[in-house]
Amino acid sequence: MFTQKDLSFIDRGKFTVLESGAMAVTLRSRSTGHYWHIVYEENAGKGSCRIYHRHHEAAPYHYHGHAKTLGSAVRKILSHDEFQLGGRKYS
Repeated sequence: MFTQKDLSFIDRGKFTVLESGAMAVTLRSRSTGHYWHIVYEENAGKGSCRIYHRHHEAAPYHYHGHAKTLGSAVRKILSHDEFQLGGRKYS
């Protein structure tokens, strides 16, 4: 379950928090406009997060990955934003 302490670490300068609760958080990246839905899961007594993503409000969410904590999920999202802002490079 996400605690108030977990939720307080979300950088409001980088994200708009659309919804937050004990079991899920929905964010919108201020830099890319992408939407992120992070869901808390209980696995054998340990918490973890599933990360879902969509590029715009009308698109459906798709599974984007997994993280051990809300903080690590947010770091993965920030890394994705950096990648998007740098442009995709193809070989």
